[in-house]
Amino acid sequence: MSGLSGEAKEIVRDMTAAQAKPCSIMAALKEKVPSDNPRIKQVYNYRETLRKSSFEGRDVVGQFYHMAQQNDYVHWTLAEEDTGVLTHIFMAHPDSVRLLRTYYWIIGMDSTYKTNKYKLPFLEIIGMTPCNKNFIIAYAIMKDETEGSYRWVLERLRCLIGEHIHPSAILTDRELGLMRPVSEVFPRSSHLLCTWHINKDVEDRVYRISGKNQEFAEIFKNSTWKKIIYNNIFFISRSWFAKCGGYSRIPFTIR
Repeated sequence: MSGLSGEAKEIVRDMTAAQAKPCSIMAALKEKVPSDNPRIKQVYNYRETLRKSSFEGRDVVGQFYHMAQQNDYVHWTLAEEDTGVLTHIFMAHPDSVRLLRTYYWIIGMDSTYKTNKYKLPFLEIIGMTPCNKNFIIAYAIMKDETEGSYRWVLERLRCLIGEHIHPSAILTDRELGLMRPVSEVFPRSSHLLCTWHINKDVEDRVYRISGKNQEFAEIFKNSTWKKIIYNNIFFISRSWFAKCGGYSRIPFTIR
């Protein structure tokens, strides 16, 4: 009752190495070693023990560096001068770097606000291939969402791409801390705003001014507002089509 048997631990160890989920491990234990009366908490506890044993005496940051170097990640970090506390992390897999230098035309980025374990903004940067497939370029953990933090991340992204390569378009939401650094670090790239975020903002605004009527807000977004967007896209497309002599392959997004 106090813990898992040796046979059960071996099952947990092997299935964890195979990246099996705890619920799958639990099902295997009940089938193979029912006499142990295993509990899901025991599975989680032993998995955590295995994880910490792989640190080999390193702390969390030391293990982070070790795994980054072991897997040949391109990585940069920034720490406070006085305390040495880690404030910014930028990570990119070597395969992602190769994809980026081949397909650098469209770059999108968005951040989640304090939804991770360390309560720090997490910025994800993605690219797009000519087959409309997305791939992760890099991700960054930042101390805050100020212009200085975004500029540091974008400068690292510039190092990945190269000084003489200019993406055609960079798509973001209307994050005020990100607007100026994008124009400064990538001055020759078009900065477009994501229509999905625009639609969400419009829906939230209509929801508030309509007395919190969710049904009305959704109807407005999916009918009247969509017509406005499509009409603008059609107008811009026709103007660009005529400007290019009747031929264009450039996609459009409302600013």
